[in-house]
Amino acid sequence: MNILISSTIFFIIYLLGRSFVLTTYNLKKTKVDELIIFDTKITLFYPILGMFYLGNALFIVNFFLPLNNKIMIGLLFLPILLNIKNKFYNLNLRDIFTQLSIFVLINISIYTANFQYDAGFYHLNYQNWLRNEKIVFGLSNLHAPYGLSSISDFIASIFWVNGNFIILHTIPIIFLASLGSFLFFHLTSKRNTFFYLSSIFLTIYMFLDNFGFNGGLNGFIQISGIIKPDQGFAVLFYFFTLFFIYTLNKKNYEENEIFFLACILLFSFQFRITSLFLFIPFSVFLIIQRKSFEKTIITRIFTTLFLFFLWTLKSFILSSCFFFPVIISCIDSAWGNSRSAESFTGHTLSFNNSYVFGENFIEWVNEFLSWGRNTTTLLNFVLSLIAILIFSILFIKGNKNKIKTTTLLFVIYTVLVYLFIWILGSPDIRFFYGGFIFITSLFALKKINHKIIINNSFIKNSVYVVFFVSIALVSRIDSYRNLISNPLPLYELKVPNTEYIYDESRWYYPSVGDQCWINLDCVPNKIDVIESRNKIGNLVFSRN
Repeated sequence: MNILISSTIFFIIYLLGRSFVLTTYNLKKTKVDELIIFDTKITLFYPILGMFYLGNALFIVNFFLPLNNKIMIGLLFLPILLNIKNKFYNLNLRDIFTQLSIFVLINISIYTANFQYDAGFYHLNYQNWLRNEKIVFGLSNLHAPYGLSSISDFIASIFWVNGNFIILHTIPIIFLASLGSFLFFHLTSKRNTFFYLSSIFLTIYMFLDNFGFNGGLNGFIQISGIIKPDQGFAVLFYFFTLFFIYTLNKKNYEENEIFFLACILLFSFQFRITSLFLFIPFSVFLIIQRKSFEKTIITRIFTTLFLFFLWTLKSFILSSCFFFPVIISCIDSAWGNSRSAESFTGHTLSFNNSYVFGENFIEWVNEFLSWGRNTTTLLNFVLSLIAILIFSILFIKGNKNKIKTTTLLFVIYTVLVYLFIWILGSPDIRFFYGGFIFITSLFALKKINHKIIINNSFIKNSVYVVFFVSIALVSRIDSYRNLISNPLPLYELKVPNTEYIYDESRWYYPSVGDQCWINLDCVPNKIDVIESRNKIGNLVFSRN
């Protein structure tokens, strides 16, 4: 039942992505399912584009309405009708089967899925606010993390089913499955040297994540529990950086590819504010190359800019900050100021042991490495890179080429700025998943424009075996055990029973800890706010 329901959701999201391409991409005389972007079938990106459509549709709707089931039905079924109108029967069943197979293998992890701490701390309750209220002014005054507002929360809010939250696990799996489908396509097609080599190296990297010191883990994307935006952000970050490098090395630019880059960049930003720094090189590229683009691309780029504006407006309404928790982006409003951002930033930096200017950097590094998981992950990451380098030297033959200056500058900029943000912000391993897979793919740069030869046929074929073994190992052994022992019933995941303390005011507090789960009347800490409604019916929380 779990696999059947999740697979159905995957297929619906797939159709949403197809409808998005039908309505926004310039197909000319090309059949929609035959469209190629970045030397890749567009069908491989349908699930991600479907998520992009769904997330943005939901957050726009929330300006006017709560996200209830009626809204969900309207959003889901209208695009399906569009697919039926546009030769639904011509769907590429082989592509769907391949993607669905990869999705199912990874989704077996649903049998050991559980909540991570932040689910009870703020994610689920924020989703509950989305379900019960249109956009709330000053919501971060209740609980500062509400100001983070990832687009994954908008998507997750419509997948609550009778108190069972297990379907929320499907969301990150869709992104991981899209990455796996991309790797498999280029491993088998070999139509693009850069993507082919990147896929080989990432396959090796994914495989080695299961081995190494202290049981493995080398920084490859982990399924960290329900519900974090880590996986979605990492995959989107990887796709944007990989495709942007490819674009920088092209002479002619395709409108559909540029639009895809804009969508993916915006989507990654909506997952996590970290990717804001990537807007700079992309904007510079658009300005320099503006004469190379068709006029129609301008309208489509402005569409993504409009969504960017709405997203920052949403952030301002929630927190009085355009880019929460960046303090300099906060301004005084009727419902707030920078206090929530300052409080949240201070707590986060302290909790994650972030580096502070003026500290002894060597001492900070030693303290960072004293956390066992950090040392294990970084050591295994380095060993994985060495293994990939040895593999490349032994088995991959082909001419090397000089890397373009613009490409080199982008690579250096991305690695250094990402590291800078990570170290000064939240140096948790999971926040650097995108960086790990991006760095791994850089081993393919030297041979980006040349034909690659792998002389050893055994090695060439073994890559396919390693790929499927790696995909299968994403779900841990316990997941397979639970599937085999109890395959038919729907696996359930419900919030724990929690006792709350009422302080004779408006709010309840958890009797133990700081997790409110799905209680809208609960806040983790005592607050002093004024509750009201504005003239158009929005709930407003302002500091007293």
